[in-house]
Amino acid sequence: MASNDLILAVDIGAWSIKVGEFESAPDGLLMKQFGYSEYSGNMNDENRGDLIKESLQKILGQNSYGAKKVHLSLSSQLAFTRFVKLPPIDENEERVRQIVEFEAKQHVPFEMNEVIWDYQLIGSGEELDVMFVVIKNEIVEQITSAVESLGLKVVLVDVASSSCYNASRANRIGDDTCSMVLSIGSRCSNLIFVEGNHFFSRNIPIAGYAISQQIGKEFGIGVDEAEELKQRHGFVALGGAYEEPESEVAATISKIVRNVMTRLHGEVNRSINIYRSQQKGNKPVKLFLAGGSSTMAFTETFFQEKLRIDCEYLNPFQGIRLGEQVDRQALAEKAHQFSEVIGIALRMSVCPVEISLIPEKQKEDLAFSGKKPFYYFSAVVAVLIPLVFLAASRSQRGEYEVQIAKNQKTIISMKRDLTTIKDAKKAKVKLKIQLEDLQKLEDERVRCAEVLAAVEINAPVGLWITDIVPIRGDLSKQGTAKAAVPKGEAPPRRGGRRGSSSRRVSDAVERIGAGQANLLVKGSDLQISGFEVNGFYLSKKSSDDVDDVMDEYVKKIVITGSTDLKNQVFHAEMTQNVENRPSKSFSNLSSIEIRLALIKPIGKK
Repeated sequence: MASNDLILAVDIGAWSIKVGEFESAPDGLLMKQFGYSEYSGNMNDENRGDLIKESLQKILGQNSYGAKKVHLSLSSQLAFTRFVKLPPIDENEERVRQIVEFEAKQHVPFEMNEVIWDYQLIGSGEELDVMFVVIKNEIVEQITSAVESLGLKVVLVDVASSSCYNASRANRIGDDTCSMVLSIGSRCSNLIFVEGNHFFSRNIPIAGYAISQQIGKEFGIGVDEAEELKQRHGFVALGGAYEEPESEVAATISKIVRNVMTRLHGEVNRSINIYRSQQKGNKPVKLFLAGGSSTMAFTETFFQEKLRIDCEYLNPFQGIRLGEQVDRQALAEKAHQFSEVIGIALRMSVCPVEISLIPEKQKEDLAFSGKKPFYYFSAVVAVLIPLVFLAASRSQRGEYEVQIAKNQKTIISMKRDLTTIKDAKKAKVKLKIQLEDLQKLEDERVRCAEVLAAVEINAPVGLWITDIVPIRGDLSKQGTAKAAVPKGEAPPRRGGRRGSSSRRVSDAVERIGAGQANLLVKGSDLQISGFEVNGFYLSKKSSDDVDDVMDEYVKKIVITGSTDLKNQVFHAEMTQNVENRPSKSFSNLSSIEIRLALIKPIGKK
């Protein structure tokens, strides 16, 4: 078999590299050989290229691979993926391209000249979505350069999520019902919804590395040692009453694994809600597990119990033939990690999702390699024509050289200007973010001032405020006292009756409180949800009713903070005169406690 008919499918993960050599035949795809290698260290932006080259070189040295063309699948953690609904459009290809490019510029968080991006239309008719996949130029170029330095040629670049989806569809997953594929890797987990031609995925940053980090933190050891402990003792602790393992280390690790898996389950549940509400998908009825971190004992049982749906491991090799040289037993141990390898190999033919993230340099090289004879002829002509003209007009040679030198200086100057413009744009974005943060801070300061002003302006004669204490958290769960806003007709105060001024105050507060039951925003533990006002009230007359005076004081505070009845500051029903306690020593002196509830908490969550 000629090397031109073979493809090397390479999955670049965050922890390891998986490789398969494939050839396409009339009766299906044939995998001739496979390879697997973990990196010698933790990957980062600086050593990514070196680690990939080292591991791939190790795999190539273990077997004699004849393929020179490479299909690459990159970790979804390196890419930015977004699903966007498109407005109704006709079938004009140019029109579709224009709309997609416009949407891409709105959703891509980078400068378009700094990234490689591609899109895939999903659905048909009026229900049409578009999937954007964006990745930094420098990342793809770093990886492809490392691969091609070993004498290989990268002809296709995709991401793990779409590769895994193509493998799932090839194995007829999601043909009749909605299914999920959860590929739990090292640094991230890919959750993929498969429902006919409907495709949706989420990249969840909770995976095997998070478990190793927690184990290292618990035992005070490095990540490498923690990874070794995880592989030796790791399993998902069962819920409810069960007998713990005899080893205390194993018991502790199993609980850590369950805690991380519980967090992952929470993100899976949230993704299901997003898929059903935003993407109008059906409820998933089955979960398929894949990825290197999915094989810890009881992982399948955990998700089956939590999600209450059938759960099993994905077998991506059902539609693939294996060559005679393939070690079946060795492959079985790593089969759960090869769904992306199978998916990227399937790109030798037509697939449901076809993303291409080839850098411009590789595109130019590929185009050139197919047109070499024409380029060679053009190159000869391009050389001969200048020589003829130079021979005929030798006297003009000097002028051409001068003009070329001027043009080069102009180009250099324009490149400097372009760099300056880019730096200015980046600085503008940073300043805008800083300005927005300062504006929010100013708004919070003004709201604090409004609270203090309302407390001070409306204070009755004889009130001495000793402290104002902020209240944090959810006020609705912190108990209530008597309501500051009476329902219906206000009761007569002891020792007298309410005047028309009090009636107007009560009416205004009732108008503010009407329909306000659901307005209260629940604050977090880091936010100020209200204030507790403490102090003393000295009555001028023994007949003064402290409760009535404090009730009127609270009502005025509510009205002062809600003068236009639209931008209300205080929640009328939750703002309360909590307690008034008479002094044992002085008959006309009482301690007071008032709770001021804010409709909108102060501070960031």
